[in-house]
Amino acid sequence: MAVSNEEGSPIVFSASGDVSTYSFIMDSLRWVGAGTAGDVCNIHDSNGNLVFASEANGANFIDGWVWKRNWVYGITITQMTSGTVYIYKAAG
Repeated sequence: MAVSNEEGSPIVFSASGDVSTYSFIMDSLRWVGAGTAGDVCNIHDSNGNLVFASEANGANFIDGWVWKRNWVYGITITQMTSGTVYIYKAAG
């Protein structure tokens, strides 16, 4: 498990169970590299609220979202069967 560039943007999450305790304003998120149909990615905040959920419909699936630039208080990759998550912070 590894979180990289935690203080920068994007924050990179590479495994299920990865945690960032930083609070920040989220701009967007990308989940890339799902291997097969049925792969999943679920992300929750530190309060247990679902932030993102997606299921791949095939190989090389990419999903992404743009937020209303709301504060996020910590992030946990609660389930990710494959791929990498990139979370982009709002500038400023």
